Parts: sequence; structure tokens; C-alpha cells
Amino acid sequence: MKVDDKWPFHFSDILLKGNPESNIAVCTLWTLKEKFLPLEDFALIGNMYYGEGVSYLLRGILSNPNIRYLVLCGVDISKSGEVLVSLFKNGIDDNHMIVGTDVGVHKEIPREAIEDVRKHVSLVDMRGVLEGEKVASKIRELPHMDAFAGPRTFPMPEMKKVDTFPSEETGFVVREGKIADAWLRIVRNVMKFGKVKKSQQASDMREVVNLVSVIEDENLSEPYLPKFLPFGLREIENYYPQIMTPKGIPGTKYTYGQKLRDFHGVNQVEYIIEDLKRTSYSRRAVAVTWNPETDTRNDNPPCWIVVQCIIQDPYLYLTCYIRTNDMFAAWPLNAFGLRKLQQEIAASLGVKLGPLIIVSCSAHIYSHDWSKADEVIEKHAPSKKFVADPRGNFVIKLDREKQELIVAHYSPEQKQMQEFSGKTSVDLYRKILDADAISMPGHMMDLGCELQKAEIALRQGIAYEQDKPLDFGKKV
Repeated sequence: MKVDDKWPFHFSDILLKGNPESNIAVCTLWTLKEKFLPLEDFALIGNMYYGEGVSYLLRGILSNPNIRYLVLCGVDISKSGEVLVSLFKNGIDDNHMIVGTDVGVHKEIPREAIEDVRKHVSLVDMRGVLEGEKVASKIRELPHMDAFAGPRTFPMPEMKKVDTFPSEETGFVVREGKIADAWLRIVRNVMKFGKVKKSQQASDMREVVNLVSVIEDENLSEPYLPKFLPFGLREIENYYPQIMTPKGIPGTKYTYGQKLRDFHGVNQVEYIIEDLKRTSYSRRAVAVTWNPETDTRNDNPPCWIVVQCIIQDPYLYLTCYIRTNDMFAAWPLNAFGLRKLQQEIAASLGVKLGPLIIVSCSAHIYSHDWSKADEVIEKHAPSKKFVADPRGNFVIKLDREKQELIVAHYSPEQKQMQEFSGKTSVDLYRKILDADAISMPGHMMDLGCELQKAEIALRQGIAYEQDKPLDFGKKV
């Protein structure tokens, strides 16, 4: 049967097309497809790394019904081969899930079409076989058969809106100069990756676990207060006394100023200052707010649990652990209040103000704020300004005589610290990754692009200048 010249209709750029009128399709799973067979021996050969590829494999067969044999070979690292075998053996259930697996088939492919493939296409299971000659020998044993139907194509599924994106689950880090910029990224992280769950308040919440925010450059004498923040300078100044004085507020059980400055008669802020004055390298400059005798039975226990200060000359670092943190409505004010406390302690010690670190264990946004959070994210994208990697930067050179790439690693002060060399960009990125030489995803992506450009320039014999487009007409 004659097949459309545009077949295969999906992933044609990464599949090897042979003779479309052949009965044979070959799936090599995770093994290099190029090592197996001459083109005339098969209609199509390709990899299938994950079970989700089964839907596209079915589409390929149904749009070319000349295929009567599917040869499955190679290494099955992710068990995608098992998924395919389960399809041929067990079919799909009423929800279009492959029986015995957690993998679904596109619902746009009718059950009858899937059953046609199961009935008329033979699965030749050679998983684990890596030798092309063994596969070729098996193929030669297979008798020729006519097409089992006419070509069929089906609509592609519409991309559904993802409610919660997969993530690392815990240990999110947001590092920014300003509190407002950090807040935008925090809100985006919680709304994108947070899992919906109940809370001990009236509303449900989206929550990520252990979000670490690092504020490096907030100057309280000139605070950065863009209009998208849910408060202004007046609200901040009204909030400061709750942190900076031990006075209570009518109608509230306690303030953090009371907990930190008059906890059973102890001024813990004064203790922190005196401890660091005595021993600048102390790790005991800690204040706590949790009282096990009462807070284990308290319906409104403190959210801020621990404040710790550490000096790394010439800077004072302040870290606060917050057990439960409303990241939309409360976190920005918390951050300004903690920065004010940090400023007080640094001034008393005569040291510079370093980063503020907040560890929010339950970092959440309540459901009554979700629409407002979405609106903020939509209207105000996080800052895209350039930020230098604190672990340094890289200069790429080409050694054309040795046919190698050379990458020099410089400190932020522009002192060379180490050097990497390799024949390919892959060699280099693995070495740099193993050395933990980069801290920022954007820097990683930029360096990856530059390494690829440098390798192309080396192989093609053209000029290379870092951070500039390649000129393929400029030979060297």
C-alpha cells in the first residue's frame, strides 16, 4: 500500500525512515537506533524512552497499516518496553489506561483502532538484544503480509491546563536583592508548585514545604515599594513596633517584640547582641519564641520559631525559621520586620548588614487569595535583570591545535581559580557540573549555549567570540 510521503506525522526529525511499504517497525527503547539495520529492511526505527510514547507509536502504525510486525529490542531502562508489552497483552481499560500500568493512551484514538493494532500487528519481544545482526536475522524469518486496513489518523489531544506542576517537593530557594522582587517569585512558586490541601484555618491552601528566601540588598532607609505590593510605607511603619518593642497590642495575645524582648523577663535581642560582642564567631546568638509548656496546647502558637544571627566578616546574617507562613499576605511584612531587627543588631555590633534568610516550612497561600495571586503574577513578571553568579564566571577559549575547548573559571573579583578542558561541550559541562562551579540556572543555560557554540566553531573551523553569534562565513 502506498503511504503518504509525509509519513511519519510525529517526531519525523528524530526517527529513521526506511521503506514505508515494509512490514517492519523497530523500537530500540534506550539503545541507539542508528546501530541496527539497513534502511531497506524496515519502515521505521526509533527509540521510546517513556511509556507516554506508546500513543505516538500507535498513531504511526495506524497511519501506515503496512506495518504488521513491531520488533522491540534494546535496553529497557525506564520500563517503557514493559508498558508496550502490557498494551499488546492486556489492552486498555474504560479510562483508556493500559491495563496493569499507570500510563494512558490518547483518548482520541478509538478503542476499536487500538484493538485492530493488537489483533493484526505482531509484537516481537527482543528486549535486551543489542546486536543488529540478531535483530536482522529475526526479521528475515518474518513472512510478508498485506496491509491490515486503510491509513487512519486521529486528532491530537488538547493540552490541558496543569493545576500543580511537578517539582522537587521541598527546598525551594528564592534569592533576590529586594523583598518585593522576591515576593513575586515566591507567589509564582507557591501558585505553580504548591499542593492543595486543607488548613487549620477556614480556607484551603496551596503549600510548598521549606521555601528559603534570601534577601541581599534591601535598604530600609529607601525601601523598594512598587505598587504591586499589597501594602505601602505606612503599613510597614505601623508594623515595626510589633517587632522592635516589647509593648503589647490591645486585642492580641502577643507580639514578636514581646516574645523576643521580654520572654519570661529575658530580652533575647540584647542577649544576641552581647553574645556576638563577646565572641564574634558565636553560633549561640539565638532567640526562640516557642514555649513547650504552653504552645503545645495553644490554639494560636507563634509562627516565628527561631531567630539566629551569625557574623561572617564583615557582615551580619540573620536567619528566621517560620513554621507556617502566609506567603501572599504576611511574608512581605515579615521580611521587612526581620530586616529592621537585623539592621538594629548590625548597628549595635558595628558590622555591615548581610543577607536576610527566611526559612518558611509551610509556605502557603490561602484559597481566598488565589485569584489575587494569579493577577499579580500575570501583570508583574519577576525581574529579568542580570545578576552575577556569586560562584564566579567563565571564559571560553579554543585550542585548535589540540582540538579542545578550554574553560577558565574566574572569581567575582576576576581571579582565575581553576581550568577545565575537553573535546566536546558535553565533556565540559559534566566537569563543571561535578565541580559545583555554578549556582544559578540561568548561568548554567547560558554557559551550555556558549559551550555548544564553541564546539561548533572548533569543528567547523570558524571564528568564536564569547557572547556573540557565530559567523559561519568567517573561517580561521
